[in-house]
This record gives sequence, structure tokens and C-alpha cells, in this order.
Amino acid sequence: MTNIASTEKSWMIGVASRGRSDFLNLPRKGTWRYFSPNHNHLRLFLRESEVEFYVSASIDPIRIISVPDDTMIADKRQRILKYANDKGFEYLFMADDDLLLDHRRQDDKTKFRANYEVPGKTEEMIETCLRICGPKYPIVHPRIRFHADTAKYRYEKNSPAIRFTCLHVPTFFKEGIQANGLGERFMFDRYLQNSILSRGYVTIALGQFCVGDYGTGKKGGCEEIRDPATHSASAKAMVRLFPNVRLKAKNNGSWAETRYDCIQYLKRYISKGELNYVPKEEMEKDWDDV
Repeated sequence: MTNIASTEKSWMIGVASRGRSDFLNLPRKGTWRYFSPNHNHLRLFLRESEVEFYVSASIDPIRIISVPDDTMIADKRQRILKYANDKGFEYLFMADDDLLLDHRRQDDKTKFRANYEVPGKTEEMIETCLRICGPKYPIVHPRIRFHADTAKYRYEKNSPAIRFTCLHVPTFFKEGIQANGLGERFMFDRYLQNSILSRGYVTIALGQFCVGDYGTGKKGGCEEIRDPATHSASAKAMVRLFPNVRLKAKNNGSWAETRYDCIQYLKRYISKGELNYVPKEEMEKDWDDV
């Protein structure tokens, strides 16, 4: 990629971490396989009681923003969004602290390889997001790993955006969309995407990259406070707010109790007769050396 450099745009990576300071030690786990804990663009949002643990793991305190211990995850994500806006960052990568990022292999396009195994792949993903994200496409993101091997399009419209998303900050403030606008603890990512889609925007999934989803019940992170009741409450709130979301009962995973999740029909935001993707020729017409 020759005509876009990540340093030319104002961007940051906002990571909300909880109970995973051990991930920062070598060999690093999750997000820290792809980004140094002291990455120049990174800001780490932590509960006050955990700051010292992360600092002891060699995090530069200048990259740490503490929040009160009773701050819920959706409120913490809103703090990240507001911080990005207050500091003048046009683009925000909202990131979980246990990422699994992969890229499509050239020798077999139905298979993926971990980004951290190939120098420059994560940077390529970031620069691709920065090139596309803007007022027209306020969310750009890697596809979810589930079924990514069967993805047909390089730039797919309105595919679920979770765990690592590039947001065009001014558009969300222009529209008055807040990460905690759902009024519940979880599903802020689904809320952000459905809110922006319901206002007529389009989001773009990058078919050449994907992000893994651990599912519920993993140690650390928001799983420290997630349970069937709070998860179900978030799903029910999504259904109340968005006509293209449906409730579904689930009994799989680490919980014995039935929980409610939601199914998103994001393609229904696309007009009849409209393509489900942006053609490669149109998306890359002004981009050299793709």
C-alpha cells in the first residue's frame, strides 16, 4: 500500500481491559500479540483498582486512563469514544483485550493465518480500515471468524461488527449515538452498529481479515460480570429498540441456565436491488498497489 500511511490520519486504539494484566507478560496473549502494550496509538482503559497491576507489567502510565471500579463495560466504552473525540482523534479502533486476528492465505483463500505470524499484516488491516472508514462508512471491521472461509466478498456491507471495529468518531457524535445508549451492560457493539445502520449509513466488513469470537464464559474481561440474566437483559433491550433484531433462547456454552441472545438481520438495512457488497473496482479505484 503506497498512498496511505497510518501516521497521516488521527487515530487511536482504545482497549478496555479487566482481570488480564497477566496477558501483558511474555509470551503475550490476546491483543498484545498484535500490539505492543506501549504502542504509540494505544490507550488502555482500566478500573482504578487494577492500574498498579498493569503498570507493574511495564505499561507506560501515559497510556493508561483509569475509570471508577463500578463503571460498567458499556459506560467504559462510551468513555473511550468520548476520550477519542475530546482528544481530536477522527478514528477510533474499539478493541477487546483478547483478540484473535487472522488474514486470508494467498495459497488457499478458504483458510486463514494468524496476523501475528506475519510481520505487517495487522498494520495492513489498520491501514485498510483507515482508508475506507469515514462519513460514508462509519464502521469498518474484519469479519467474524465463523464462516469467514466461505465469505464471497472483499468488502461486504452490513456484516456483524464486534471485538475490533474502526469507528469514524465525528459521525457518531453528529448522530448523537453513544456506546452506552442501550441502557444495559452488554451488546454495546451491536447497539452502535444497528444505531448507525438505522440512520441510513453502511458498514463494511473486510473479507481478507477476520476476528475470532471466544463466546461467553471466558475468564477475565467482561466475563467477570456477565451472567445469563444481564446478557438476556441486553438482548431483550436490543429487540425492543430495533425491528431487525430477533430474540433467541440458547442453552449452549458454559452456562447451565437458558439465556437469551439476539439475531441481527443486518442485510435488511440494504435497499431492495442494492448489492450486498462494494465492488473491489469501486473501493480500490484510488488506491495504488493493492
